[in-house]
Amino acid sequence: MIQTAEILTRTDFDGARLVDVDIFAQDFKRRPYAHFSRWTTEAPFYVEAGGAPQAVVARHSAVMRAFSDHEYFSSRKRPWPGMEKYAYFQGLPVVADSDPPDHTRLRRLMTPAFTPRRISAIEDGLALHVDAMLDRFETAGRFDAAIDYGRELAAHILFALLLDLPQEAWPIFLRIAHAMSTYNDLSAGDSPAAAFIDAWAEGRAYCEAMIDEQRRRPSDSVVAGIIDAHNEEGRITTDELLATLFTLYIAGHGGIANTVAWTLLRLCQNPDQLDLLRREPERIMAAVDEGIRHDPSGYHVLRFATHDFEFEGLRLWRDMPVLIISGAPNYDPARYPDPLRFDIAREGRRDITAFGYGVHHCIGMLLSRRIGRIAIEAPVRRFARLRLADPGFEPGIVGGPKERGPDSVPLLIG
Repeated sequence: MIQTAEILTRTDFDGARLVDVDIFAQDFKRRPYAHFSRWTTEAPFYVEAGGAPQAVVARHSAVMRAFSDHEYFSSRKRPWPGMEKYAYFQGLPVVADSDPPDHTRLRRLMTPAFTPRRISAIEDGLALHVDAMLDRFETAGRFDAAIDYGRELAAHILFALLLDLPQEAWPIFLRIAHAMSTYNDLSAGDSPAAAFIDAWAEGRAYCEAMIDEQRRRPSDSVVAGIIDAHNEEGRITTDELLATLFTLYIAGHGGIANTVAWTLLRLCQNPDQLDLLRREPERIMAAVDEGIRHDPSGYHVLRFATHDFEFEGLRLWRDMPVLIISGAPNYDPARYPDPLRFDIAREGRRDITAFGYGVHHCIGMLLSRRIGRIAIEAPVRRFARLRLADPGFEPGIVGGPKERGPDSVPLLIG
C-alpha cells in the first residue's frame, strides 16, 4: 500500500475542491437524493479517505467518460489509502475489477447464465414461486417487502432458478453476502470482521470441492461450463475461476432484493402512483425503472486514474481512486425534471446509469428488470389494500460499501 505521506507529497491537490462528506455513512445512504441532484450539476471534487484524497465524479458527462475511457480510467484496483472497504473479494480477480481484454474474456464465461432464452425460463419459474409466496402472505395479512419478499426472492432466483445450487449450500453464500456489510466500517489498518473471514473460508472450500466434483462427475449446468473452461488451457486461471463463481453466487443478491423492496416502499409512500399503476397496469415497467432510478441499489462504482491528468477541471494523479456516483445522473434535473419526485409517468425516459455503461454495464440488467416486473406487479394486482404498516416509516440501510438497501419494509395487505 502506498503511504499517505507519499501521496500528499506528490499530489499537491487543491484543498478548496475537498468536500467533507462520507458516502458510506448511514445518514448519506439513507438520504443521498439532494446530494445526487446537486452533484450532477457540479464539477468533480475530492473527498478524503485514509488521510488521502480521492476523486468524485457525478455529472452525467463525467460519469459517461469515466465508464467508457479505459485508457485513463481503469477498473483494476491500485494501492491507495482508503481502499480497505473495497477488499471484500479477498484479492480475487473478479470481472468487475478487470479491464478489456481480460474483462471481455471473463464476462463471456458468464453470458450463458443470462441469455434471453434462459431468462424467459426463469420468469416462468419465478411467477409460480411468487404466487406461492403471496399465498402465505395473504394468510398472515402482512409481509416485509425486504426481509420476507425481496431477499427470499433473490436467493431463490439466483440459487434455484439461475445457478442450480443445492439448497444446503445456500446459507454459505448468504452469510458471505450479509457479512459484506461489515466492510462499510473498515478503516486504515483494520482487519476484516471474523464473521466475514469465516464465511469466506467456508465458501471457498465449497467452491473448491464443487470444482473437484465437476472433474470427477461432469455435468452440463451453467456453472459446470465455467469450471470446464478452467481445464482448457489459457481460457481462465484458478483464481479467475473462483472469482467468477463468487461473483455469480454473491453479487446479484442486493440488486434484486433492493429493487423489489425500494419500489414497493415508494409505491406505498405515494398512493397516487400506486393507484395509477392499478388503473394502468401497462405502466409496470415504467414503475420498475422509476424504482431503480429513484433508489439505485448500487449507487457508486470505483475506477483508478492510469495517468496524471486533468479531468473536467479536477487534477487526477496516477492510481488515484475515482468514485463514480452512478446514481447521481438519474437525479439530473435536465434529464429528469423534478428528480426528487417518484413518478411512474415520466416522459422521455433516458438511460438509467445505475446499471453502469459500456462494456461494464450490469450483465444482469435484463434479468433484474424482468424480475422487478413480476415481483412488483403480482402484489399490486392481488392486494387491493397494500399499504405501509406505519405510514411514516423510513427504513435503515443495509448492504456492502457500494450498496444501499432498506433493512425492512413492513406492509399490510388486509
